[in-house]
Order: sequence, then structure tokens, then C-alpha cells
Amino acid sequence: MMERVHRLGLSALLLAGLALAQTPTQPTRPPVAVVNGIEISRAELEAAIRAAGPVAVPLTEAQSRQRQSEALAMLIDNLLMRQFLEKNTPPVSAEEVRRRLDEMEAGLNKQQPRRSLEEFCQETNQTLEQLRANVAEHIRWNHYLASRLTDEILEKYFRENRDFFEGTTVCVSHIAIRLSPQATDAEKARARSHLEKLRQRLLSDPQADFAEMARKESQDPLAKEGGKLGYIPLKWFDERFSRAAFAVPVGQISNVVETDFGLHLIKVTDRKQGQPVDFSRIKDAVREMYSEDLRQQILSDLRKTATITVDLP
Repeated sequence: MMERVHRLGLSALLLAGLALAQTPTQPTRPPVAVVNGIEISRAELEAAIRAAGPVAVPLTEAQSRQRQSEALAMLIDNLLMRQFLEKNTPPVSAEEVRRRLDEMEAGLNKQQPRRSLEEFCQETNQTLEQLRANVAEHIRWNHYLASRLTDEILEKYFRENRDFFEGTTVCVSHIAIRLSPQATDAEKARARSHLEKLRQRLLSDPQADFAEMARKESQDPLAKEGGKLGYIPLKWFDERFSRAAFAVPVGQISNVVETDFGLHLIKVTDRKQGQPVDFSRIKDAVREMYSEDLRQQILSDLRKTATITVDLP
């Protein structure tokens, strides 16, 4: 199970943040986004898309737009995090960055084929200056974490997420009503009321069948399959959805659950218990998971207060 634990190493961070260091902008091309007064240029967006790698088949216009939007969302998040770290951590010395780059170059020289930092930068579509900035950000993030990764905090996090670390999964089906991000309170209330009525019918009528109701009522691509999602872990799914599912006894139906997708009724049909693990043996994995969750929580808070404008064609 632990192979599935997400690891955000230095290389991943460098790739994710490669376009954050400011590159010369073209006067005739307006920025694609402005985050708290700092611009993200078209060139940075194009570099991020190239860094994601080639696609196997030509994309439709809608798929290209989606790929562009996802790349820009990543750049906005990375810029928000960079601004946060600049405010909340001390500057990193040039000597420390140089030392980390030397370590990185030594590692590249041990690989086959051997590569220089310059060749690594070419492969990842970034300049050496951008690489220095990204390494500095990685160091700053580690400094920020240093005082927040106590054993007490990590053990508490482990207990709260034991089902994930032990590999427990639940088999779920759902009935979903899609809601756009711009949905009004009235629209949400109508959707919630409709799902609550469906839930009451399922609970009160012995003949009511969840799968059949999902086929008729669910606004999800899996509606034709009776809304069956299969087995899901506690994390790496939408966490509001998965935590609600894990709280439901087998054979029961949840209350209405709201996610970014919309509103859901969740039925749990099975639970596969994982294998017990000892915190001390997976402490490093717990630390990495907690660090990423903390990063996502910081970003969520930053997005609520940031001034962000987007200008994509």
C-alpha cells in the first residue's frame, strides 16, 4: 500500500515550479494571469505546458483549453506559495543554494547517461536562474516545516488517517447532482432538497434500489453503471467525499455530501480492512503526507484572500 503514498521530492518540486521565476515578458503579449500584483507571462505558461510532456494523440480544442487551464492553475498555486514563503521564512543564502546545486549535479553525474545541470535545465524547459530560484524555494519550504513536524503532530495525523496508511478501502456507489462553481445558494438548496427526498425514499421503501435510482437520477458518467465507483482509499479521492464514505457503515447511505463536483448521496457496499502498521516504521511517509496536506491547506487559505485575475483566450 505504501507505494501509493505520494512523494513530493526535489525533482517534482523543480518541475512544478519551473516557470515561477520571472522570465522576460514580451511587451506585445499581455500576462495570462496576475496574482497579488505579480504577472504570469504567456511564455511561462507555454513553458509549463511543454514541461508536462508531449501528448500521445492530437488534442481537441476543448482538451487543449483544459490542459492550458490546469497548467495555469499550477502556476498560480506555485506563485501563491512563493509569495507566502517570502513573507514567512528568512532568505536563503547563495552559498546554501550553491551547495544544493552541487549535490544535485553530483547526483546527475552518477546517473546513466550522465548529465550536467545545463542539460537538466534544457530537459525541464527552465533556465539555470529559474533552477536556482526553485531550489531556494524548496529550502525555504523545508525551513517552514522544521518547526511544524514534531512527533506529536505527526502521530496525531497518523491516528486521524490510520485507514489510509493501513490500506483500508471502501466500495462505494453514489448519486450525484452537478453544480457549477457559480451555482447560487438557491440552486444548491434545490439540489440538496432533491437528494434528501431521494434518500428518504431509499430508507423508507424496501423496494427502492440505489443502483436503479442512480441510473435515473445521477448526473455522473457512471450513472449507467448504477453509480458504482468501486473501492476508494481515504485519501487521493476528493477528501470530503472519501471521509464521508468512510464514516458510513456498510450497507448504509450517507447524508448529502458537498464537493467541488456537486452534491452526492453515497452508499457503502463493502469495506476491506488493511494491515496494521506501526507509526515508527512509516514515520517518513507520514511526514511527507502531512507536509503535502499542509501545503494544500495553506494554498486553500491563500486563494480565499488573494487578488487573482486570469486572461486566457
